[in-house]
Amino acid sequence: MKNRFVLWSLVCGILFLIVGSLVWSASRKKDEPVVIKPGLAVISPTDNVKGNKDAKIVLVEYSDFQCPACGTYYPLVKQIALDYKDSIAVVSRNFPLRSNHKNAQMAAQAAEAAGKQDKYWEMHDFLFERQEKWSELSDVKEIFKGYAKELKLDEKKFEIDLTSKAVEQKVEADYQSGIQSQVNSTPTFFLNGKKVSPRSYQDFRILIEDSLKEQK
Repeated sequence: MKNRFVLWSLVCGILFLIVGSLVWSASRKKDEPVVIKPGLAVISPTDNVKGNKDAKIVLVEYSDFQCPACGTYYPLVKQIALDYKDSIAVVSRNFPLRSNHKNAQMAAQAAEAAGKQDKYWEMHDFLFERQEKWSELSDVKEIFKGYAKELKLDEKKFEIDLTSKAVEQKVEADYQSGIQSQVNSTPTFFLNGKKVSPRSYQDFRILIEDSLKEQK
């Protein structure tokens, strides 16, 4: 009798969960936005990509513009993107370590704001090449506006986009995709979905050359 009662309780619990799930799904608004979670080997429509977007080899980097290690890797990744521009797609995703780097979030937003005027990579390069100049400033907005002016962006639009909800959400979407991929430090690299840890330009080359051979 006791076993029958436990079984009946279990069945009722499962039915309750199923009905609740159906009610929740039906109650969702039809116009509720669908969040696209970028994959490690799949380029999202919102990704910042350099190289061949149709390439079978995808190198994804999760980085923090204020991170010194990311600054050290920056010229290596830039050279790889140049040397293999026809063979790979290099994807840059934001992973600001906010608790350690006070200006990382705003730097990511500056890059994305520039991206709205098709100058993401130009701002990306400015931020890394001038990292020491802005990293410890108390207010970086003005210096980033100066970079926008140098890049001949629409300064008014850049200023609005810099702190817009859309740009904040883009940075957060990148960050959350990193969390889902178990990223916990920067830079973190994935080559065709596999986490890799290159320590030099030559390491990058070996990894990419091996991937190119696998594609043949």
